[in-house]
Amino acid sequence: MGSLREVMRGGLATPLAMIVLLLAAAPRMAALRASVGILVPLHSQGGEPWLDMRPVAAAAILAVRHINQRNSTLVPDMEALLPPDFVLEYDLQSSMLDPAIGVASALQWQQEGRHVLVGSFESAVTATLALTASIDGTPVVSWASSSPALSAKDQYPTLSRLVPSDWAYAAEVIRSIASFGWRNLGIIYIDDIWARDFALACAEHGASLGMGTSSSAFTSSGGSGKSISSAVASLQHAQERVILCLVQEADFAPLLRAAADRRMLGRGHAWLLVDSAAVVSPARNKLLADLTPLLVGTFWLRRDFEHQPRMESPPVRIEHVLAAEPVSHLGHGLLPDLTSGELASTSAGRCDACALIYDAVVVAAAGVAQAAASEPAAEGREAKEELLRRLRGVRFDGASGQLTLDAATGDRDAAMGVVWANVQADWEDTEPGASDVEW
Repeated sequence: MGSLREVMRGGLATPLAMIVLLLAAAPRMAALRASVGILVPLHSQGGEPWLDMRPVAAAAILAVRHINQRNSTLVPDMEALLPPDFVLEYDLQSSMLDPAIGVASALQWQQEGRHVLVGSFESAVTATLALTASIDGTPVVSWASSSPALSAKDQYPTLSRLVPSDWAYAAEVIRSIASFGWRNLGIIYIDDIWARDFALACAEHGASLGMGTSSSAFTSSGGSGKSISSAVASLQHAQERVILCLVQEADFAPLLRAAADRRMLGRGHAWLLVDSAAVVSPARNKLLADLTPLLVGTFWLRRDFEHQPRMESPPVRIEHVLAAEPVSHLGHGLLPDLTSGELASTSAGRCDACALIYDAVVVAAAGVAQAAASEPAAEGREAKEELLRRLRGVRFDGASGQLTLDAATGDRDAAMGVVWANVQADWEDTEPGASDVEW
């Protein structure tokens, strides 16, 4: 069948001919389907559920749903970002905090032909995911991995991140700590790619401000290296009383318990937990219930992105949207016991990770849509390079604020501040004062 112009030139422009022509062209009018793989640490390496990550996984699924519905509740420009015939499909897996799963998931999703991989939270897993994906040029969008090591574009050329590198955040953390007159700092950290580089950055920024630092690393639970107790003992020997902690959820309670056993918890010591996103309050963590009176000097230092304000006033928060969504429509094989109460509980606080993963999925979808619309159409490796370029050029006002990625590095372009929250006060935002930490 010829083109419409040829049909008309040949005198075949009858209603029947027009119908035949439209039917022949139908395959080219099919919906533009994109596919992403999403990696979330829903379990520990031992298989135990990581409860605070369930709302995060639900937020990713919510993003897919909003994309396909063109729902502009959290992204006002959703309809403008995507063509009318765009459909997003997904596969969500649990990383189980295991770098090996980063490799396995990337290989599976590459074989399935998924356009973009979204993940993960842990820098160690994102490193293996992005390294494997770079083999064939598949773009990766991490929603939370912030290790400075991931800025190495020779190793992770297709990785983009919705958070800036920890090199910049470490400078803000040290500057904030120094503002209280603390001139010596102990750093205790889990020996992985994220915490190791963060600790190094803190030490270097501290030295530039004349702050003395001593560091002590430990291996994760079940590892063969230095234990948490030994790492705490090293800082006690160094007579450190202000201690910066770079830990994961599973290490939080054992760390503070080891400190309590050595009488290093309470007045006279400050324990500062940095970005332990899944750390829970004493009211929700039975392991810490008996330590609550000693947590007066324990603070959580949370990064605060200084984005331009959202267009809505008051802003719509993803925690509220998640709590209002019918849970049955957000179901997934990895979330069999996700309850409406569990989602609603996030509305009382913040879920920064929920907002970040939501926007990461939107970035992936918008990048695919824009690359598909580019002319002339690229193929093979060139198509993936065009997709990466388009993805890093996506701009919108999202659940996590105004989003812009650096075209060269793929890292989010955002200023940061530090918000202090007191652990004993159930994570209420407050800074330390003379009555909190007495020497």
